[in-house]
Amino acid sequence: KTMKRKSANQLKDSQHKLSRKIVDNTKANTIIIGKLETKKLSQKNKYAKGLHKSLQNTGNISRFVRFLIYKTKLIGKRTIEINERGTSKKCCVCGRKHKMPLYKRTMICDCGNLLDRDKNSTVNIMSKFLSQNGMWTSYQQFAGNLRKTGLVIDIMPRYS
Repeated sequence: KTMKRKSANQLKDSQHKLSRKIVDNTKANTIIIGKLETKKLSQKNKYAKGLHKSLQNTGNISRFVRFLIYKTKLIGKRTIEINERGTSKKCCVCGRKHKMPLYKRTMICDCGNLLDRDKNSTVNIMSKFLSQNGMWTSYQQFAGNLRKTGLVIDIMPRYS
């Protein structure tokens, strides 16, 4: 019991330190993260035992997000959660939706986009934020704005 408590405290401490580091090292005034909706996930797959086991750890993720939101507010920044639904299956360059099982880790699109699934999702989450706030103009301008923030995502379209 003591070992479990010690382990839980170490995790909590690490989450505090990491959230502080993210907030302190972010130049932007707004931090955008994907919104995790664990209740909807578990309702969809009532009989998926593996999913239920993995959802037990989402409390730790939720706590980390709470730490992040709390610390951004303390220094006058803000954290915005954006719905992640479909962001890893949609090409961030042309917008085409693909069938992508979880084991497929790379977005390969006919438009030439070849990008890690998570990076593709990150770009789509950012573009969702921009479009919801009336800031979206074009992919080229979006990519230029990403570079200005210091975020480096190598989106290299392959043209044949």
